[in-house]
Amino acid sequence: MRASGLSDALGLRPLEVRTVLLPLSSSTASDSALGPARELAEHFGAQLRVLTVGIEKEEVDAMAEHVAELTRSAPATLDVWVDWDVSGSILAASRQQEGTVVCMASHARGRLGELVLGSYTSPLLADTTDPVLLVGPDFAPARKLTDGPVWACVDGSPTSEQVIPVAARWASALDVPLEIVTVAEPALAGLDERDPSRGHGRRRNPRGYVGALAEKWQRPGLEVSGYVVFDPIGAAQGLAEALETRPCGMLAVTTHAHSGLRRVVFGSQATAIVRHSPVPVLVVPPEHDAA
Repeated sequence: MRASGLSDALGLRPLEVRTVLLPLSSSTASDSALGPARELAEHFGAQLRVLTVGIEKEEVDAMAEHVAELTRSAPATLDVWVDWDVSGSILAASRQQEGTVVCMASHARGRLGELVLGSYTSPLLADTTDPVLLVGPDFAPARKLTDGPVWACVDGSPTSEQVIPVAARWASALDVPLEIVTVAEPALAGLDERDPSRGHGRRRNPRGYVGALAEKWQRPGLEVSGYVVFDPIGAAQGLAEALETRPCGMLAVTTHAHSGLRRVVFGSQATAIVRHSPVPVLVVPPEHDAA
């Protein structure tokens, strides 16, 4: 486990990753999270732990063989849990050892049907107090976590900005820059008098907004910048298109409390953000203690 002196300089607790927990179902689509999970384990010198979830007793041997083949080049421990409380099993396993990070596919098809944010991932996010790294179906395996900065996605709300210290810890531990990113709706030039770079309401300038946050979070040894994605439709499309040409190793978003459950920042586009992101998305509960 590598220590981060920069995290101390930031006034934040160093990021400690002792175990990377990789939940796998009977669907091979869930295997897509293996690459980022293995990368995390190697980077932090952590244990890679595979947890099988949502399988029948008669599937245990076949699943064990599949996992053994899958992790042949990546030493891992295997836990087989025959329990259809999928989110409960993942949460229980993650709590067995301090310093555990869950890295999992957010979309997969198997006996449980389509496993998306609204099925087992959503209950997990509602109950956990720790960030979860989600890998969507558009994940590009050639992209690595250290290929670019960590993008801390904010939307102008204080709740969304809680992601910044967590993203800073991850950027520090991965030895990459931190980029504070927001998605703004461009005004149509010539059709109204609004600032063509407006966002977060008529009177907020998104460039000034992320610029001020970047200045606030500047620390010796940590490169921090602000970036605005302009998209007239929404955050999911804007982020996906921006990531086609800009370097980024990981998105980080926080969640809002809503009717007893949590929804990812950017509201109803949460599933689309994860689904279309070519890089893993770190989902951070707002109550997470980053200091």
